[in-house]
Amino acid sequence: MWDSFYICTQPLLTHWPFNKLSQKVIEVTMKHVHYEDENSRYIAIGSVEKVLCMLACWVEDPHGDYFKKHLATIPDYMWIGEDGLKMQVFMHF
Repeated sequence: MWDSFYICTQPLLTHWPFNKLSQKVIEVTMKHVHYEDENSRYIAIGSVEKVLCMLACWVEDPHGDYFKKHLATIPDYMWIGEDGLKMQVFMHF
């Protein structure tokens, strides 16, 4: 079902005016990602959010400052323990 939806809509979305709309959506989304990153100093609340924001910054620019700042904070989340890879999760109750 989703494949047929994709096949039918993808050609439509790549033409004007939809391609302009999708580009604007990407720009606004990345603006929100950068805003959240800068306010949290690249330390996200959860490890999943951290990975998704870092991936979005990498897709935008693999050699950019935003991605490099994410890379610098990886040791705050992941490290190798005695029994394998460990990942920190911040939880508030």
